[in-house]
Amino acid sequence: MSQSTDDLLKAIFLAELEGTSLSASELARHLDISPPGITQMANRLQEDGLVEYYPYRPMILTQKGRELAAGIIRKHRLWEMFMHKALKMGWNEVHREAEMLEHQTSDTLADRLDEYLGYPAFDPHGQPIPDKHGRVQARKDILVLSEAKPGNSYTVVGVTDKSDELMDFFTDIGLTLHCRITVTGKISMDQSVIISVKNYRTIISKTVADHIYIQK
Repeated sequence: MSQSTDDLLKAIFLAELEGTSLSASELARHLDISPPGITQMANRLQEDGLVEYYPYRPMILTQKGRELAAGIIRKHRLWEMFMHKALKMGWNEVHREAEMLEHQTSDTLADRLDEYLGYPAFDPHGQPIPDKHGRVQARKDILVLSEAKPGNSYTVVGVTDKSDELMDFFTDIGLTLHCRITVTGKISMDQSVIISVKNYRTIISKTVADHIYIQK
């Protein structure tokens, strides 16, 4: 399987975890692949029994495709955890390295990493790590920051790591996993969120706030 195919399966799996789906055009933009290229990949993956695909409808993973996608994500997030815990790399440094390593890691090596790390359920960004059977531990009572109510304090339990620029921003303002933040207000015009984190007051756009997961 090619890296682009792995990335396509991952994107569908992660969308399913969030209870959404991605159209072929959205996948093309997300993966920077032409729409005809996505269609060719979809047809090939359907022949391999990994997805169900009908034109103009989102692709759906088969059980075989879901297990394969979960395995790729597991390897990625285990490498992130290894680099963060064993190599003391920042949470804004590990994603790009793990993107390369996930495609070169055998199931046996992933199992050894998992054992070495003590079978972690979440990666350095608070994202769930599928176990070797593809199962994902769910969390309850999770909000995105844009849904938070002013005047309340919350614990940061996760962020999305899709953008190096976004991760650098979180690091710069002192926002880390498990830190406490207070929502001090919202700007009604654009739904930006005003927060205080480690005595630092900052304004977070709704777009960025949608990438921060919190728990009261």
